[in-house]
Amino acid sequence: MFLSLFFLFNFSLIGSQLLLRFGGYMDSHPQLFVVTEFVHFCLGPLLLLYYHQIFRLRLPARWPLHFVPAFLFLIYFVLFQSVIIGPLNATNYLRVPNHATVVSLTSLSLFLYSALIWKEISAYKTKFKNLKLNIDFWLYLLVSIILVKGVEAIMVVSKKLFFNDRTPLFNALYEPFFIFVETVALLAVGYFGLKEANTFRLEKLAGATETKGKKQLVTQEEADVYLERLSTVMQTDRLFIDTDLDEKKMAKAIGIQSYQLSILLNKYLGKSFTEFVNTYRIDEAKRMLLDSKTSKNKMFSIAMDCGFHSESVFYTNFKKYTGTTPRQFQKANIEAS
Repeated sequence: MFLSLFFLFNFSLIGSQLLLRFGGYMDSHPQLFVVTEFVHFCLGPLLLLYYHQIFRLRLPARWPLHFVPAFLFLIYFVLFQSVIIGPLNATNYLRVPNHATVVSLTSLSLFLYSALIWKEISAYKTKFKNLKLNIDFWLYLLVSIILVKGVEAIMVVSKKLFFNDRTPLFNALYEPFFIFVETVALLAVGYFGLKEANTFRLEKLAGATETKGKKQLVTQEEADVYLERLSTVMQTDRLFIDTDLDEKKMAKAIGIQSYQLSILLNKYLGKSFTEFVNTYRIDEAKRMLLDSKTSKNKMFSIAMDCGFHSESVFYTNFKKYTGTTPRQFQKANIEAS
């Protein structure tokens, strides 16, 4: 989703720049200015969140806060530019220092997010340094797009503050040059994405590679990453409630092969697949048995909601892991409380 929005916003930005610069829309449709600045504030967050998705398989808890600057700009644009200064036109909007300040902030945002994304890439490559993945070009090409836009923003501010009308050749060429560079970069990304589509499958990015005729083992470094992802899909995504869950489904969910999952569970957790899944299911059953909202549910319903195929299998496993039956467990804990 975030990568799709990143491309959509980039092409809308190029389109609005072309219309403003060469289509004569600067005076007739000054509202297009809001597109260029708003998109610049959004590009960094969109790309960072995309990297979070492919590297960590989850988003930060407060990820919407990344878009606060973009919406603060909208408030500024509507209130300050349209109401206080008004009427909205190119002359009012582009006056110095108002516009120079906004562009400086977008430049700061782009460079800040470039640094954060670069940090994500470095951390990812460190975790998977033993794996041979052909994704470096993709990772660095994407971040280069917002770096170019950051440089472009600095050039805009420099033009306003230092060059202005004293260098007509610079004024005539810098904007077409950056539009050309951005377009070429986006086309290169699109071409590479179509040509190497399989490269960007989640299991590839997670390092689930298998050499011909020889299976790769799971190193301690890789195990730490995979175990973190496994914890996420089990605790956050609640994968264990799927009654048809098997090793293949679980392996796919964390981006590895089935044999790697077996190694991960047996070697690093000391559990079989069934034991690992049932641990989560029994914990969920205990929670439901003591929760006032579900404690009166029928045992069959609780068994199904926890991922068990039948009530009898639920009873057998519950007693195996707790030493008591579900009802005995429920009664003992309710009386104790």
